[in-house]
Amino acid sequence: MSEKRYKIPIGGEIVEGIGVEFEAIEENWNVYKLKDGTKLKIKVIPTRIVRAENKFNQLGEPVYHVAHQSVLIAEDIKEEFMKKD
Repeated sequence: MSEKRYKIPIGGEIVEGIGVEFEAIEENWNVYKLKDGTKLKIKVIPTRIVRAENKFNQLGEPVYHVAHQSVLIAEDIKEEFMKKD
């Protein structure tokens, strides 16, 4: 399979990058309890991962750009916050 190439924003500039295939090993929820009693569950799901060409951090590690979607679920919502018909 040939490498898919992308232009990605890194450090205020647009650079060339190579798409990296991936598989989800584990996807956990971040859970937050708000002061109003609402519980928010948030999960970030990567849709594309691109490794920047010739860009490295201070430790010499490659820089990645991750396109993603966020999923949010609200639970334990007080009735007073719900829309009234």
